[in-house]
Amino acid sequence: EPPISGDPRPYHLWLPLHEPWRGETFAVAALRLGIALTPGSAFAASHCHAPAGVRIALACPDQSVLIESLRTVQRLAAGELQPASID
Repeated sequence: EPPISGDPRPYHLWLPLHEPWRGETFAVAALRLGIALTPGSAFAASHCHAPAGVRIALACPDQSVLIESLRTVQRLAAGELQPASID
């Protein structure tokens, strides 16, 4: 189970990713499952130094939607879900 980290006060979490995932491909896979995430490259000054992870926003959805979405993200990161082909 990947560690999720974050300060308890903000409205987002950071999910570090492990091979074979990159932030961009994970965000695309999650989007195909109906979940919008932000890849680490959006926060990097250079693509060469982009962190291998995604930011998960917590502020918008209803709590039940948020819980189900976080479970889906966890299953995706663990390799339990295989979304449609990622180009």
